[in-house]
Amino acid sequence: MIFGIEIINKSKALKDKERNKIVEQHIEMALTESIHYLTREVLDRTPQGVTNTLYGSITASPEVRDEFGNEKIAVMGTSVTHGIPVEFGTKPHWPPVEALFSWAKEKLGDPDAAYAVRAKIAKEGTEGVHMFEEALKEGEPEVKAIFAKHGLKISTRLMEH
Repeated sequence: MIFGIEIINKSKALKDKERNKIVEQHIEMALTESIHYLTREVLDRTPQGVTNTLYGSITASPEVRDEFGNEKIAVMGTSVTHGIPVEFGTKPHWPPVEALFSWAKEKLGDPDAAYAVRAKIAKEGTEGVHMFEEALKEGEPEVKAIFAKHGLKISTRLMEH
């Protein structure tokens, strides 16, 4: 599961390498600051199960996407298989009861409650937490503010050159 923010550098018109470097540095700084902010927001919304596997699997990084360094993206996601069902929820299904024993013991105090949890999931499915979606939606104003701040820094620094 991957959610992203994409910034395409439109500074190709700048001939001066020093000016391009200023733009690049601030775009990278804004992208890094934004992805760190959004990662904290996602983690704050991520359920911490018994093993914290999902919580511990969430990673994020800024990346260069093309060979010229003009397209930069921030990628955040999880590699665990239950990340998608936690994010989006599920239709009714019969999960393996073994996966629920430790959760039922930790959260409900009785490992045998796993059978009742399993039956409820089979009847109703599960609701999605939407930790990525909500973090991105609610964090958009802050991300815009981060990029605006760096845009102002770019303008200020370019005026000096």
